[in-house]
Amino acid sequence: MNTRFTVNGQRHELSHDPEHSLLSALREELGLTGTKYGCGEGECSACTVLVGSREVRSCVTPLSSVADQQVTTVEGLAEEGYLHPVQQAFLEVGAFQCGYCTPGWITGTAALLQRFPHPSDAQIATELAGHACRCCTYPRILRAVHRAAELLSNPELVEDVAPLTNPVAELWEEGQIPWDLALEDERDFFSFLGDGIVCLVPPEYDIGRAELATKPNRRVGGTWVHGSPDGRVTAFTGKVEIGQGTRTALALLVAEELRVAPTSVAMVMGDTAVSPYDAGTSGSRSMIEIGECLRAAGAAAREAILGLACEHLELAPAELTTSDGWVTGRNTEPRIGWGELLKGVRRLVRVDEAAPITHATDWSTAGKATLALNGADIVTGRKRYPYDLVRPDMVHGQVLRPPSFGATLIDANLDETQADGVTLVRDGELVGVVAPSPSEARAAVAAIKAEWETVDQPGESDLEAHLRAHPIPDGWQN
Repeated sequence: MNTRFTVNGQRHELSHDPEHSLLSALREELGLTGTKYGCGEGECSACTVLVGSREVRSCVTPLSSVADQQVTTVEGLAEEGYLHPVQQAFLEVGAFQCGYCTPGWITGTAALLQRFPHPSDAQIATELAGHACRCCTYPRILRAVHRAAELLSNPELVEDVAPLTNPVAELWEEGQIPWDLALEDERDFFSFLGDGIVCLVPPEYDIGRAELATKPNRRVGGTWVHGSPDGRVTAFTGKVEIGQGTRTALALLVAEELRVAPTSVAMVMGDTAVSPYDAGTSGSRSMIEIGECLRAAGAAAREAILGLACEHLELAPAELTTSDGWVTGRNTEPRIGWGELLKGVRRLVRVDEAAPITHATDWSTAGKATLALNGADIVTGRKRYPYDLVRPDMVHGQVLRPPSFGATLIDANLDETQADGVTLVRDGELVGVVAPSPSEARAAVAAIKAEWETVDQPGESDLEAHLRAHPIPDGWQN
């Protein structure tokens, strides 16, 4: 069957089977991955979109039910370069952590404020009760809803918020040796990054902290920082960001040392092709280990740029300062930009000794409250999570799950799961499928006729007594 409908102002007609969900159509056919797949049962609300002015759970909404209607996803809320007031409010308040559920909260809040322009706390709690945030940012979400109501009532407060993200071009080419596996003189930094200065902090760099001095065998992963003629800075680390704010915090440290705006710093984190090797990406070690390395790399890059300026301007280092991509003398004269200093320069600096990092008491950027540098991507649905990524010839797997804890698979009839492009997998009690798309994989698993032997489960009222009566060895018994 065919369904015609409008999504974010654009008319579409899709051919599909009767059970095809609106969520699958948005993500798989239209590439709108801002709307997230969560529970698949309409309970977590990560898949919330607007149909007209009402919010719906797209994972349990048949595509056919929105025929000839207007659908708005999180990507369609912003207009004419301005964030929607709800998006701006969530960004200002920082009402997210990992951000996976945020698009659902934002579209749900937009619908709420159309019904209740000035909702009370009780109304917000009631109307948004179906939304879940596993990071538990509920207090900030509550503040963001009130802030959004304020912005809607005062349009002059809505700002043209440019994306606070500095995307890095694809740095990897097939057949290229990962930079952390190559020798220093074989790392082709400049072919990918262009002119500028690369400051490399090796894994053996001694960050001089008493805490790590007691652990002589512990070595951090190292890092490298590139400053380009156009004032952009790219910092590479093996650490990752999963909602703790690490990306923003580390970028602030680099910005502080290079005296540039935080939005000029792009963090490349955990990219196995171009990032330094890191034996562990544990968030609790990011700041005290890699933070210090990035400070050193940024400081070394600053000193190298000032050194080039000394040669051009024939002044001593003490007479020069750098800020926002410019190097100036006393009283702002003379003045020379990074573009002139770094054009045609391809210098690799290895930081072997402690660089002259800026003391925390003198910080003007680091340690200050700021918007999350990837926050605009989160509130607009542009941020890509692993489940959103698509690669050529990619296939999707789905596993047959037991109906209850402790259930044993007796038999599985796989005859009705046959479909073009679907591969069946069975290994003992493990039964699964591989299919060209997530919806086809889910449909194939749903077609499996399985017979299970189940065991009685305690009800919610009996759960505490059951746990106390069945402790694990050396487990909780009090």
